[in-house]
Amino acid sequence: MKGADQEAQKRCQEWFTLVEDGLKKAEQTRAKERVQRIGQILANSLVRVPVPNADDVEEMMRIAMELSDSEVQSLDELVKVQGPTVERLGKDFTLRRVEFLAARLLGSPARRRDR
Repeated sequence: MKGADQEAQKRCQEWFTLVEDGLKKAEQTRAKERVQRIGQILANSLVRVPVPNADDVEEMMRIAMELSDSEVQSLDELVKVQGPTVERLGKDFTLRRVEFLAARLLGSPARRRDR
């Protein structure tokens, strides 16, 4: 039972850190849709099973800050078309693909993830 309590405590601490980061990001933007996206990412990270990695949640919030509504809609359409293929390839591919597509939409080179 002690291990489960420690894991729950760790998850709470990580989530509170993510909330602080999300609040800072929300304060940096005037676009309500970006604030909503950050909120959705945080809410999903709290209830998702299995629990997402805090670094992945933080990265998704960063990407959410950079994308406009039309860019998010474009990504949504790409996911609808490529969704089954992406799911078969797994989470790491998905994050790399989202970063690549976001970079293409923003007209900047994709950032390399150091893991």
